[in-house]
Amino acid sequence: MIKEQRVGNMWLRPISHMASDGRELMLGGYDAGVLVATVQVDGIARGAEARIASVEAARPDHLRLATWGAIQIAFSALDVKRLVAGASLPRDLVRDSGFARGANGEELCRPNRWWENWTTHDVVSQIDQYWLASSEEKLWRAQRAQVFMERAAKMGSACEVGCGSGLVVQSLRESGWTGAYQGFDTSYQMLALAMARLPQERFALGDAFALPCEDGEFDVAICFEVLCHLPEISRPLAEICRAARHMAIFTVWVNDAAAGVTREEVAGKTFIHANSTLAQVDAEIQRLSPGSHVERIAQTSQKYLFIVQKAP
Repeated sequence: MIKEQRVGNMWLRPISHMASDGRELMLGGYDAGVLVATVQVDGIARGAEARIASVEAARPDHLRLATWGAIQIAFSALDVKRLVAGASLPRDLVRDSGFARGANGEELCRPNRWWENWTTHDVVSQIDQYWLASSEEKLWRAQRAQVFMERAAKMGSACEVGCGSGLVVQSLRESGWTGAYQGFDTSYQMLALAMARLPQERFALGDAFALPCEDGEFDVAICFEVLCHLPEISRPLAEICRAARHMAIFTVWVNDAAAGVTREEVAGKTFIHANSTLAQVDAEIQRLSPGSHVERIAQTSQKYLFIVQKAP
């Protein structure tokens, strides 16, 4: 029997009975069952097939989150290779899931994210140790915490897109911020480190390309050193701006002379270094949040911190 899987505030556990064909039925939830999805999982071996049989939620606007949670845990925690949306599910429930569709429109496939390698123990351990030991990383965390406290200290809630092992929220707490926090990351190994380090905080699986939250659910959304590791920033920026009710604070690597993507090897895995131009970032912000007040802080000649105060 497949054991219960829990990542942050998402969970997936076996139901007491089996399907008639011998496959396990698993019930998935988000935040202690407020958002619920029933997922049918092949009980023979991991890495096989799963099917979203039905989705139920307390409110209609929670259906997308319930579906997203079931999809993410099935792919990440159970390493499902093929996921089929049941015929009873409305097609638009999985439209924004961030996963590729198969030819028949029903099948969801794990996207080809060769650049997303934050899920192996060697990489996670090596990067976390670097973040902890590097005086430069410590300085940047302190600077960003200072910016947050100067501009968003009174914000009651914040989400962090790409929370990693929890070091940013740790800096915010040490700086005196007491608001409600929600960290999102696609790496459940990173989340495991974060939860062990800060068990009092809330962490969950969350994809920058399709965040599992409502529009404007958080007063402020923060995202540090994440966009520079993605192949494009348009959709993640759209999600950051969508999640933020009042303010978004994020970093971008800027190189007007050599914008584009380069590759870096860490522990034998390939990662992206993506540079944008200031004009590109400014245009995206105004497209996504017209009328916003934008402040830019150059932390280095190529690393910029953006503070976007959304228009009322």
